[in-house]
Amino acid sequence: MLKAIENQNTTLIKDVDMLDKQLKLLLETASVRCIPGGEGRPADHVDVDVLRGKCQDMEAQITTLNMDSILLLPNDHDVRYHVLKRDLETRIRQYRECLEFLEYQDKYLDQQYESEEMKKEELQAIIRVATSKLSETNSYKPTREEVCDRIQKKCDTLGKINNERRKQMNEFLDKNFPLPDEATFSKVKRKTVETVNGRQLTRRENLLPLKTLVQMLISRCIDNPNDPYLELDHTCWPLYVELLLACGVTLLHPVDSNRLKLMPFHL
Repeated sequence: MLKAIENQNTTLIKDVDMLDKQLKLLLETASVRCIPGGEGRPADHVDVDVLRGKCQDMEAQITTLNMDSILLLPNDHDVRYHVLKRDLETRIRQYRECLEFLEYQDKYLDQQYESEEMKKEELQAIIRVATSKLSETNSYKPTREEVCDRIQKKCDTLGKINNERRKQMNEFLDKNFPLPDEATFSKVKRKTVETVNGRQLTRRENLLPLKTLVQMLISRCIDNPNDPYLELDHTCWPLYVELLLACGVTLLHPVDSNRLKLMPFHL
């Protein structure tokens, strides 16, 4: 192998020398023909450019061959065997790693494809159902009795949900906001000097639970939307009123501080 490369290198050097001599000869001929009174031919200049390009290409090939390091195996058969075996094992290991990566990537792409197919099928099923419902809706005209029955069923369902939510609210308020004990009531009563915003406190037994106060506010808002304010009296525990105001559940009247209304959450 080394001998063949050396022979190729020698041949290239000879070709370069020969081309260099031809190039010099052509340059001398071209300079004579291009002097004043001579006959300058453009073809001579074209040949010179071609030869110059060939010389540069061969010089580049020679430089590349001289710079490349030539790997030679020893003459010993066992050493060659072990070197080639080790190189082969390295290549096999690299190919196996590459194969494992490609198999993992192929498995991942299969999973992605299956997932996308499932989504596509689900969307197609939804589109089919929606299209069917739409066609039924466009072609079917319910009677007045059917519409009333449907509305009544919805009202019954909403009534059940409303009762369940009221029950949950009452249980939460009874558990977390009971009426004050006698000591707390007397303390607040003395601190407010028997009056809170003009409302004189009487006895603890007359106080309304917080759940009752909230229900009264809700009923007032629904039954009298034009005048949703509730008149506060001695039965309203002042701390409950302050709590509802601080939490943003209620609003005071802009003129009369003894009137309270529920925050219009539905607006």
